[in-house]
Amino acid sequence: MARRNFGEELSQEDLQELINCYIAMVENEENHFFEVGSFYQIIEYYEESFEYKKALDVTDWALAQYPFSAVFHLKKAQFLYEARDCITALEVLEKAEILDPSDLEILYLKSEIHVYMEKHEDALDILQSAFDKAEPEEYPEIFLLIADVFEDLDEWSTVFDYLEQALKLQNDHAEALNRLLYCVEVGQMYERSIHFHKALLDESPFSFRAWYNLANSYYSLKMYTKSIDAYEFAIALKEDFEQAYRECAEAYSDLENYEKALEYFEEATEVGVEDEELWCSIARCHLHLGKDSYAISALKRAISIDRKCEEAYFLLGNIYQEMGSYIKACSYYDTAIKIDPNNPEYLSVAADLHYYLDDYTRSVDLFLSAIKEDQHEIEYWIGLLKCYFDLHLFDDCNNIIVQAQDVFENSSELFYLKSAVLMATGRKYEAMDNLSQGLEIDCSAHSLIFDLLPHLEENADICDLIDQKIVRDEF
Repeated sequence: MARRNFGEELSQEDLQELINCYIAMVENEENHFFEVGSFYQIIEYYEESFEYKKALDVTDWALAQYPFSAVFHLKKAQFLYEARDCITALEVLEKAEILDPSDLEILYLKSEIHVYMEKHEDALDILQSAFDKAEPEEYPEIFLLIADVFEDLDEWSTVFDYLEQALKLQNDHAEALNRLLYCVEVGQMYERSIHFHKALLDESPFSFRAWYNLANSYYSLKMYTKSIDAYEFAIALKEDFEQAYRECAEAYSDLENYEKALEYFEEATEVGVEDEELWCSIARCHLHLGKDSYAISALKRAISIDRKCEEAYFLLGNIYQEMGSYIKACSYYDTAIKIDPNNPEYLSVAADLHYYLDDYTRSVDLFLSAIKEDQHEIEYWIGLLKCYFDLHLFDDCNNIIVQAQDVFENSSELFYLKSAVLMATGRKYEAMDNLSQGLEIDCSAHSLIFDLLPHLEENADICDLIDQKIVRDEF
């Protein structure tokens, strides 16, 4: 609700004295006279402290002294609405409208209450009537409120229509442009956004928000070069536009131009507030450029900002694993998992490393957790089965294959895995049958059987069966 102007702002000391005077009046059940502005500042004091019940009590005292004040009726209705007493709030608003029919804030609050009550048609009627009382410069605000109604209905194309109407009247309306960005994302109206923002920029070429919106639409359509051009226009117009630096950097990253991406991420640290996400992005650029030591420094900077930045710990684990520092890598992976125990990527990568280190018990636990979080990633099932296979727990292998087959119908990988298990337990004919079925589904994954039993690469029967399938596929 718009802030009313009732003279100069009081100092903190004077305001506290006024509050104390009001409290004394209430406690002593007296009836001191307060000016309109004094009551209003007391109300705002409680409102800004989110003490709506107390603010409502003040409005009742104010109305006792000023029963014909539309302003205090409006404030009372607002606090009743905050308490979700919508019916009483609307009754009070009716009184306020009789006292001041020209006050648009009364209509705005009425429409908001009707939206909350899911009476959207009534809300739209109220807002349409506001045009009759409004000055032309107030029309954009009404269009935004109409957009609110359709947003509550998830009618995003219509939301776009009304935000567009507001922007046609006021090209650089900040709220309308910010909300249009969200509307476009939710409704995935990227082509429409591009068409609209290009036309808007023809009339208002210095609108940094419009350039930013245009850039985001290009980016969402993977038109990265065009998005970069638009982001750079936005940055040229607003040099401290932190989000534009970040998004431009992401676009350069998608083009694999990591040096340029790094430049824009680092610019973002200069113009905005540093956070752990930004330093992780910087670290990823360094990794792509082969600068592991710089990446480690960036990730430690991220952790210094947020001790619970699980992504930083995970990336450090990846770096140290690549460096062959496996114990250190495990430590970082374990920390990432403690912070985010439900991330299947973290779980599976750590499981793979523990498997490599022959720590099968820990690897099994991690793969089981990864499967629990995402059972549709077959690599987790394969990793788990390899653990059981190396432990010679062939019954467990068979159980895992049966469970996985319920998730993955007709999976060639599972036939190859079952073939290896059968071969390891001496059931050669069944193993060959499963291998044959796997080859018919997808020949390309047949190396799985050799991963589990490398000596089978010397088995003439298996190699002949695979070669025959490859030859048939070629013809």
